Amino acid sequence: MPMPKWVLPHLKRVLPTLGAAVTAVVALGLVVGHWLGGGLADRPLAHATIAVVGMLPVLLALAAVPLLASRFLRDLYDLKTLSRGYALLSRLVFGPWSFKPYLLVKEGKLAGGEGTSLHEVGGPGYMVVYNDSAVVTEKCGRPHRVLGPGFPRLERFEKVWQIVDLRPQRRVVSVTGMTREGIPVTCEMDLSFKIDDRVPNQWGHLQPKQPTEKEPYPYTTEAVFRAAISRRVKAPGEGEQDW
Repeated sequence: MPMPKWVLPHLKRVLPTLGAAVTAVVALGLVVGHWLGGGLADRPLAHATIAVVGMLPVLLALAAVPLLASRFLRDLYDLKTLSRGYALLSRLVFGPWSFKPYLLVKEGKLAGGEGTSLHEVGGPGYMVVYNDSAVVTEKCGRPHRVLGPGFPRLERFEKVWQIVDLRPQRRVVSVTGMTREGIPVTCEMDLSFKIDDRVPNQWGHLQPKQPTEKEPYPYTTEAVFRAAISRRVKAPGEGEQDW
């Protein structure tokens, strides 16, 4: 069974770090054992005990550093448990060990992974994006890039900003007005629209992209980005109006 593609980068970071830590601990133990137990060459058990005792400060430091860092991340990002803080620390330092946790995006909304550190803080991590949606991410408080259907990987501290539904949309909006005679009238306006999928052809004319099995809802990156930033704040208490 082949190794998942996300495991190898994780191991490339973990193994050198663990190797350096183990080498430092063993070297310190040998030095302390030789210094304090030089006269105990004929008593190997006592010599080994001194060497192990010499390693304890380094072992305690290696255990305390990730513990304190995990507590800091838990408090900084208001994570519920210390284990979530440690999971975030591990992903930031060594990269994701497995595909989970991941964010599931479908039907123009976040369908899975809400509330996790990957959703609230950001990557590194993975997403599953259905072919009916596109994601605009943010990084360092600014829009970063557009991710389409598939299994995109979020960068460090990159997180979901807006999700755009690529399917054809239909909205019914009530419109009120008044006639010249002062009679109030109300009608319903039926709107049908979708994300722009036109791209220039060889002559520079805009032509719509044809749907395919892989891309049943064609789109352009520019259109998705413009739709994500085209939000209007309505009257107080009425929320926002998307594109």
